[in-house]
Amino acid sequence: MAANWAAEPSDCDIYGNGRVMRYANTESCWSGLLYTQRMIDTVTRSESYDDLVQPYDFNDFENEHGGPHMFLGGHMEALPCAPLDPFFWSHHCWVDMLVQMLKDLLPASSWRYPNNWLVPFAQRAGDRMRPFQYRNADGMYDNIIGKNYMYEVSPADETCKTEADCRSPTGLLWCDTSRGAGQCKAKCRQGGSCGRGPNAMCHCMSGTPRCDAGICRCVRTNP
Repeated sequence: MAANWAAEPSDCDIYGNGRVMRYANTESCWSGLLYTQRMIDTVTRSESYDDLVQPYDFNDFENEHGGPHMFLGGHMEALPCAPLDPFFWSHHCWVDMLVQMLKDLLPASSWRYPNNWLVPFAQRAGDRMRPFQYRNADGMYDNIIGKNYMYEVSPADETCKTEADCRSPTGLLWCDTSRGAGQCKAKCRQGGSCGRGPNAMCHCMSGTPRCDAGICRCVRTNP
């Protein structure tokens, strides 16, 4: 994804090759940069929006959001240029969804922008949300910012008995019942790793899916 994408404007050509770059690192010293269930649970256990974002200058929620930026490296680590990487947008959709999950759990009285002198300059309720004309506090209210979308429930949060229960219009989900209550999971494409799982976890555009020696393969069928 994003192979050979242009780094524009020129101010964002930070590597001097004209391309959007990544330097993803999976070595042990980089562990802990990606989201875990513990991090998600910490967000949804917050007692208010104010609780979520304390301490205001560098809270866990902000810090953990930065983990994937550092993990991917390259332009994702450069604050002014990070939006050039398409992963920036899917990552921030995920962060926004976490906030929405918390909002859905809290009463309206607990969903207010902090009005505290400890909030850093430019991040206070009445400060402008640059480059937009909104104020920071406006982001708390969907009707003010014109939000007209919603987040689907994660397939992994719904139980299933058969693949049909996963309701995937593209057929890219399968029902894993190996641990009792079924859980919808993403299928692997041809060449992907399927461990020693069932054939059902493999996806084929044509042919019959087979998990063969831990690799998903699409076996051609005779006409």
